[in-house]
Amino acid sequence: NSLADASLFILRRGSSFLYMLVYVDDIIITGNDQALLQQTLVALATRFSVKDLKDLNYFLGIEAYRTKNGLHLTQRRYILDLLTRCHMLDAKPVTT
Repeated sequence: NSLADASLFILRRGSSFLYMLVYVDDIIITGNDQALLQQTLVALATRFSVKDLKDLNYFLGIEAYRTKNGLHLTQRRYILDLLTRCHMLDAKPVTT
């Protein structure tokens, strides 16, 4: 377990590492060793119903996308969902 975040689990095997972030029934798994990642997914699938969504797009209100410049994180979609729920899509933005 991570000392900074109780929902983050870290596995190290030699030069390989795997990070698993768990939030209720949503899990993100990443690492630098494809075989270790696959082995972990297979092990989880033997005990739980697992759906591999491949690339991360949206998690806990954060949208993730890759460009040639790197990985970008935004909450644009979350904000639009919030504005929709509050019937404020037509609200005028204010610079702060």
